[in-house]
Amino acid sequence: MCLSMAAVGFDSSLLKIAGGRTLSVPQIVILGRPNVGKTSLFNWLTKRRNGVAAAPGTEQPESVSVMVQVNDQFLEITDADGICAGKGTAISPENSHRIDAAIERADVILFVVDAQAGLTPRDHQLGRRLRYTKKPIICVANKCDEPQIDARATQFQKLGRGRIVCVSTTQNRNRAELMRLLVQRTIASETNHQPPPASLKLSIVGRPNAGRRTLIDALCRLGDTSDHVQPGPNGDAVDVQFTFDGVTFRILDSSREQAADANPQEVEFCSLARCERQVARADVVVMMIDATQGISNIEKQLASSIAVQYKPCMFVINKWDRMLPNSSFKYAGALADQLPVMPFAPNVFTAASEGKNVKPVLIVAQQLVHQFAQRVPHAKLNRIIQQAVAANPPARINDQTGQIFQAVQIATCPPTIVLECNAPEFFDTDYHGYLLATMHTQLPFPEVPVKLYLRQQKVPIPPASEPELSEANYGAIALS
Repeated sequence: MCLSMAAVGFDSSLLKIAGGRTLSVPQIVILGRPNVGKTSLFNWLTKRRNGVAAAPGTEQPESVSVMVQVNDQFLEITDADGICAGKGTAISPENSHRIDAAIERADVILFVVDAQAGLTPRDHQLGRRLRYTKKPIICVANKCDEPQIDARATQFQKLGRGRIVCVSTTQNRNRAELMRLLVQRTIASETNHQPPPASLKLSIVGRPNAGRRTLIDALCRLGDTSDHVQPGPNGDAVDVQFTFDGVTFRILDSSREQAADANPQEVEFCSLARCERQVARADVVVMMIDATQGISNIEKQLASSIAVQYKPCMFVINKWDRMLPNSSFKYAGALADQLPVMPFAPNVFTAASEGKNVKPVLIVAQQLVHQFAQRVPHAKLNRIIQQAVAANPPARINDQTGQIFQAVQIATCPPTIVLECNAPEFFDTDYHGYLLATMHTQLPFPEVPVKLYLRQQKVPIPPASEPELSEANYGAIALS
């Protein structure tokens, strides 16, 4: 194994770019009605033939992501095809919430339409949804296989999305133009980005009757109640703000508690669908677990939803006073086994109705935000990875072994690390998990998700029709 800067395949520009980036990699989300070619566009832009496998412990994702580099700009492109699926002109309520969540986490949106099929009612419906966002949007008219088809794309100007880019994924038309415009919109989005509000946003999610409202009231009593805003009488979402120990907290409350005798399907829908946009807005997610109830599919699906958004999360085990004298250590171990997508998430045991042990929720939230923004020096990161691969080398395949040449952290929030290697296929899912576990153990972000990408060592790019673009594709690996 070789992890020195002098190793073959070392890309000094990668380190230079990483040294200047302090925020998360811009998120590009592809949206559009079914059968317009969203997945084809995703594979075309990222130069991939296959999607990304689901993380261990999760179902096949409804969206897949790949990291690409265009000159000095890193972009993460996400194909949200799964959340736009469905028949007819109406968008289902469940997908409606998921589309909102995708819009919320996007920095730039690619709105894909079909130039050959023309404008449809579902295009209109999705266009209306996008009309109210301030995020940069590029309308991509796909299937413009020949220049004469470009004229048909003018009908999509009715959607009010400004400039339209006509492309063909099958004929490889106008890829360079779309990538150039995408980078311009990303840079403009970063330039116009407003400073974050001076508050720490908490999203409290969980199954109904787990004690979300009780916990919110208990937390508000800890701080300055002059900023405490009570929810409306109809139970609609109203943010609650208060100050504790000099820090302003804003709690994003999804909805009022459901009645115990509510329809089970309605309860599950409200618990799962409504939380996704709320999670996207949050700095830290507080997942409530009722200690008196077992872990159900609701908790597992909530955990998966939080994991795919790479949000810092803590598990708050409520009603623990009813479980004494049980061991919290044993409960935490069992919880990690049942929710394997986030084994690193910290646990807080509370009795919210009694106001017991609720202060650690606010303390842990601040610690998670601090870890989320940590940057590791290049030398230290490479030393740790070198020790990890020396202690447990990758498996040999056909008398060959995977090699990692260097490791670089290219972003924070979440911590994003790229490993340059000889071939990503040498590193299976188990080895990905081993590397992530090593990072959580030895780096200064032990309790927050880490994005980990492998890319093959750089090779000379042959002359092409896009000389102004120098791209290196990154294969996404398992969710942390």
